[in-house]
Amino acid sequence: MTSTALDSFALRYYRTVALLAGAVAAGADLPTLCEASPFANTPALAALVCKTSTLAHAAHAEGEHLVERLSNGALVHEAVAVEHARACLCLDVVACVAKYHDDQVAQFWLRQLAA
Repeated sequence: MTSTALDSFALRYYRTVALLAGAVAAGADLPTLCEASPFANTPALAALVCKTSTLAHAAHAEGEHLVERLSNGALVHEAVAVEHARACLCLDVVACVAKYHDDQVAQFWLRQLAA
């Protein structure tokens, strides 16, 4: 992928992060929004999310979701990439909520994600 294509992807990704952060700050359910996002459901996009997210180093795939994806026939590397992307997306949204909306809402979701 070229640098221009990756920049274009990053722009679309962070635009989505900002939209999701606004919805979460207004009371939407973070995991539901992230799970529904194509960035966290499409293996090709998931691989790019992991390269684009500034919080990829802090995100980790959850075992429960991995088992579910694998039981539905997903390939191991695709299931791991998709779950890691979902975790990255959730953390990026929470960081955006904290920075631009409501730190208390962000802290709530950080606690929920850690539980």
